[in-house]
Amino acid sequence: MHRFLPLYVLSITASFTIGISAAANAGPVVLCGRDFPAFIGVPLGNLRIVDGRGVAIPFQIDEKTLAGDYIGNGGTESNADSAHATLQNQDEIAFLAEDAAPGGGRASGGPGIPGRAAEIAMTRDGASITAYLVNDPAIRLSPVGYISYDARGQCIRTPWYYAQFGPNRFHFTGAGIAEPGSDRYLDLTRELRIEIVLKTLWGILPVRYNQDNIVCTVRRYKIGPIRLIRRGDFFLMFGFFGLKGSRAVVYQTCYPQAVEVPVHVHLPIRLGALFSEAYIEMTPVFPRSASGFAFSIPSLGATLRFAEERRIDTLIGTVPDRGYLVSDGTRGFAWMTRFGVSEDHLRGSGYIFRRSPAQGPVECGVRYVLRDLPKGDYTVANWVLFPRPCTAPAGGDCMNLFPGTTVSVSGKKTSDLFGAPFAGERLRQ
Repeated sequence: MHRFLPLYVLSITASFTIGISAAANAGPVVLCGRDFPAFIGVPLGNLRIVDGRGVAIPFQIDEKTLAGDYIGNGGTESNADSAHATLQNQDEIAFLAEDAAPGGGRASGGPGIPGRAAEIAMTRDGASITAYLVNDPAIRLSPVGYISYDARGQCIRTPWYYAQFGPNRFHFTGAGIAEPGSDRYLDLTRELRIEIVLKTLWGILPVRYNQDNIVCTVRRYKIGPIRLIRRGDFFLMFGFFGLKGSRAVVYQTCYPQAVEVPVHVHLPIRLGALFSEAYIEMTPVFPRSASGFAFSIPSLGATLRFAEERRIDTLIGTVPDRGYLVSDGTRGFAWMTRFGVSEDHLRGSGYIFRRSPAQGPVECGVRYVLRDLPKGDYTVANWVLFPRPCTAPAGGDCMNLFPGTTVSVSGKKTSDLFGAPFAGERLRQ
């Protein structure tokens, strides 16, 4: 299986990873309360995640309702009154594997591991990492936090990136990556351009929509040291031939080095009943100042350099399910979109590279062509990873693929995230 992004959700191991080197991989681990049956009912304030020395590392516990909604104490529709204050099966525990690695702790020495502890064993690039969940409020909490969020300004900042979100939008209107050796950011992207095109059965009347037709209002959020969870009401305004729109609840999760946005779409009719073809493009827009960067597709060995590539509009025809990089060799980001349907429904899809006339702004990303999809609910999973800057060897590129991390809890190995229904399989017809 192609490895792309290290992320662990609901006790499921994601073996997709992309980055610079194993030592630079701050992959989040997210486990469920049900993985720790001996701790169910323990007050949340008593719990700690500690490294092999017994030193607390940064972590957070996010409560969820039985219906699967995250409990958020910020925003106009806080549901903090649903909090249960003790660990439940559905709650999630998040921390960074790197913080538990040997030498990765935030203090020297340590009190040792209490007798009542659940072992969390991780293997990354052949190296073993062990953390423990313990019930010991006497252990001092780690003061470290990686994320800051300006709710009014809708801007998130971490040591690796910042992202600016717009009113009534979930996708970013500007984003930047950390500058090496400073607390500044390089403003790398202007916005995320989205275009949706629907072609009628005879192809005579194509109907186009863009990012302005995608509305998502943030109702509540929760921020902790490891991740920001924003809950929004998503509305895709079609209003054409009986498609009144697609409404859903969307949870956007921002980690120190990664952003996850699964978008749920309801298709009320079979696509082929009205349209011969439909496609959606998602292409970040880059300013002229990013001329030193390149658009790369590692699975194809293809690279298009912003400063050298002169073709105005290029489509690399292949289902774009293995992700792409935007990098100058030492810094950048990776993006993966998963639309988990059969390739028969995605013929004609590909990677997009487009330049404005006169060597102006560049946009690049993916185009998903959708053919005759059955009616039902779909999840389009988007992942963005921001590796830390590094120094590449002569003629090399820091942005190389490497194996991901596996996780087990008390000897029970977790399964593969992208083998689960999370990745966008059709949920029902």
